[in-house]
Amino acid sequence: ATATGAPSDDYRRAIRPENGNNDIGAYEYTTETVFKSPVFRFWGSEYNGHFYTHSTSERNTVISSYPVKTWQYEFVAYDAFSSAVTNSTPMYRFWSNTYKAHFYTATSGERDYVIANYPTIWSYEGAVYEIYPLSYSGGGTNDVYRFWSPSYFNHFYTASSAEKDYIIASYPSSVWTHENARFKVPK
Repeated sequence: ATATGAPSDDYRRAIRPENGNNDIGAYEYTTETVFKSPVFRFWGSEYNGHFYTHSTSERNTVISSYPVKTWQYEFVAYDAFSSAVTNSTPMYRFWSNTYKAHFYTATSGERDYVIANYPTIWSYEGAVYEIYPLSYSGGGTNDVYRFWSPSYFNHFYTASSAEKDYIIASYPSSVWTHENARFKVPK
C-alpha cells in the first residue's frame, strides 16, 4: 500500500494505478530505504554546454525562467539518490561565471583541488545528490562518462555508452576530449 502523500509514480517513474492502492515497486522491501530519482539534463546553445539537476523544483524553475537558447530541457540523463545510501558518495557542483558552465565531480580530492586552484573561475555550489564512486563493485549500475571541451570550456556527462561512442567518433578531441568513466549511477 502507498503512504499518504507518496509520489504518484514508482522508482522507475512508471505511473501508479490511479487509485494509488497497489504497491508496484516504489516501496519494495530492502534493508534500507533507497529512492532513486532522476537527474534532468538541459542543453544550452547559448553556452554550448549542458546543465544537470536532481531537483524537480530547480528543473521547473529553469524551464519557466530561461529562454530555450539558454537552457532547453532534454530528458532524464540518469538516476541518482536524494540522500546517502550504502557505498554512495556526494556529487559536487560548481558554477563558472567566466565560462557560463557547470562542473560536476564525484571525488572530494578533485573538488578540493578546484576550490584551492580556481577560486575566481569556479564557485562551489555544494553537494547536489548522491551517486556511486567509480570504484564501486556492486551490480546494477551504469558508468557515467565525462568529456571536456577545450573549445567551449565546459564538461559533458553521459551514462549512455552509445552516446559516448558517438561523441568520440564524431568530434575531434579539440571539441570534446574523452576523460573516461568518472562515477557510477544506479540502473
